Amino acid sequence: MIQKFRIVSPDEMQNSHDYACALVMAVISLQTLEAFQVHAYKKGLLDDEETQLSNVLMGDIRRLVGLYKSQLDLAVARMPEFDQEKVLEWMKEQVKK
Repeated sequence: MIQKFRIVSPDEMQNSHDYACALVMAVISLQTLEAFQVHAYKKGLLDDEETQLSNVLMGDIRRLVGLYKSQLDLAVARMPEFDQEKVLEWMKEQVKK
């Protein structure tokens, strides 16, 4: 079965497949935000107050990533044909375009 992936707005979402793709995108986005916080800290771009806030943000981001991954696992459990790795590959190709 050939899977077609698409990025949709919440109003355009039509099925569980669209929802699962959105969850994958959410996890990637949150992980990217976390990476920016880590690199800003490592590069010495944050003062003490910003570092404290960054630590809070990273904790919240990690918590949200865990929640989104749990939600994704539940959604994928209903769709055995859904392949998260293929979604990630497809998204990487979209970024290259």
